[in-house]
Amino acid sequence: MTFPWFHRRKSETRMELELVSLDHFHQHDLVFSEDLLNNSDGGEILCFACLEPAGSLGATYNCIECYFFLHKSCGELPSQIKHPLHRKHSLVLLPNSPYPRIYSCNFCGIWSKNYVYRCSPCDYDLHPKCALLSRCLIQPDSQNHRFTGLMRSDPFTCNFCGVYTNQWAPNKFVILDRSPSLCTECHIVVHRKCISLLHSHTIKIPQHDHSLTHTYFITENESVDIKCRICSEEVNREFGSYCCHECRLVCHVNCSQGNKLYDSSNSLVPLDKLDEELICWPQIEDNFKLGKDMLVQEIDHCSHEHRLTLQVDVDCEVKNSRTYCDGCIQPISAPFYRCEKCDFNLHKLCTELPPKIIHPLHQEHPLTLFLNPDGFYHCFGCSRYCHGFMYSCGICPNSLKFDVRCALVNPFKFNHDGHQHPLILTINYNTNADCGNCSACGTTHFLYFLQCNLCPFSLDYRCATLPHTVKHKYDDKHPFELTYQAIDDGSDEYYCDICEEERSQHHWYYYCAKCDHAAHPECALGMAAFIKGGRLWGRDSSVHHHDLFFERMENYGPPCSSCGKRCYEMSLECHELDCNFRLHWHCMFKNGVWF
Repeated sequence: MTFPWFHRRKSETRMELELVSLDHFHQHDLVFSEDLLNNSDGGEILCFACLEPAGSLGATYNCIECYFFLHKSCGELPSQIKHPLHRKHSLVLLPNSPYPRIYSCNFCGIWSKNYVYRCSPCDYDLHPKCALLSRCLIQPDSQNHRFTGLMRSDPFTCNFCGVYTNQWAPNKFVILDRSPSLCTECHIVVHRKCISLLHSHTIKIPQHDHSLTHTYFITENESVDIKCRICSEEVNREFGSYCCHECRLVCHVNCSQGNKLYDSSNSLVPLDKLDEELICWPQIEDNFKLGKDMLVQEIDHCSHEHRLTLQVDVDCEVKNSRTYCDGCIQPISAPFYRCEKCDFNLHKLCTELPPKIIHPLHQEHPLTLFLNPDGFYHCFGCSRYCHGFMYSCGICPNSLKFDVRCALVNPFKFNHDGHQHPLILTINYNTNADCGNCSACGTTHFLYFLQCNLCPFSLDYRCATLPHTVKHKYDDKHPFELTYQAIDDGSDEYYCDICEEERSQHHWYYYCAKCDHAAHPECALGMAAFIKGGRLWGRDSSVHHHDLFFERMENYGPPCSSCGKRCYEMSLECHELDCNFRLHWHCMFKNGVWF
């Protein structure tokens, strides 16, 4: 039997037209046509899925065996969907009413006997047409959002990122973004900043091997680890998150977006490619066991105007504890290069620092090594004040600055003696409470930390770059060694021998086994550990009318001009004759001396 809208015999149609099989819609093969249907009988041809006129959209699927038609969009409906109107379970597409005769759509209430999206455990049914009202959510890779800004600032939760926004309590992710934007197609409400993220349907993060896909909600019957893979805080199933469908894990949207990988063209970069381009920083205090004939005896270095001479013998080392490498501001040790004309020293490793590095914390441009930074700077990684070399972007104004210790930590595979597994850089974008506790010191306020993918262990950059050994005048015979586990001596209390305050047995500390001396890391390093004495700070008329210089003292010095107490370790001092002005390191902040 042939129908009037086909003007060729069935045998000819089978040979000339390509047949399409849509088993979940119809028992026969279908023919796809981009032409408008023309029924010579004059009757209206309806789409069997949405019950709208089949010829209204042009392209259709037609059955040449029976009276059956589908719009192209209806014929491409997924066989199973997650729908925001029923977030408990997924809905399955059925070709007929599951009831004896007809069913009622739970959204619009209209009765029907044709196709239905159904949740059998809950007896929940939706017409395909009603289900498609949220096509943006069901098929986000083919989004067709149309946003309009709402002129109101009521509290709301963004459907895309899941962050709750209140005009009285702005959060660190949404600055001055308190007015929602509404999609008139699918009725989701999002932040303005999230509109630009909607195309990021699939992203890659260094904390996981597989790609993550965005979903607007997670049904209750989906078996997933609901804790965020990055920050370990619980993810709200009701709102947007990124999921790995292979491993059944999820991440907060802001955690994922803050850690995603880019290349210079804003496309995804394979993890192994980035890993090869980044330099793993060796420990500065490690001595090189090389013969003298393998080292260049004299070099010219762009950070200094004079030639530098190699020092390799222990007898040639500068034994004065106030002598530091001008590159990394660490106590000098062999092999190093020294200027014979002035007080300038560089570790051999610091003379070989790469001029540019690629770093995920500033993905727009490479970071450049600045050899003579103006004075001191604040390291963005460890939050320390530093002298010496730094890595920064020479293109972006007010660019972030990193000292050489933090900049050259391999962010995708950092091996530390304090943990058995490699660590990966993670940006703490949690939306709830503080998270990402540093396992070494217990602090939570750092934005960047290095996290283990295999166990609950993380380090902030300050602890990750602690020197393995330090010298302190409290124990001038032996160096303190960084210790990762407390020695159990049966005591209920543990103290720092330098400050005599209690310390946690669960946190890292410095220890001298020969003298049984223990110390907090900040006590063993001392104040302003990476500031070099003798360097110019500058002049501020509100503080003092002469130039002030950083000075480091081994013992107590003259009293501070602000608090009257004797200065210790680091201070600002005036070098003018008959001027005894000086400020403690702590008093610098009280007197408005900001860095």
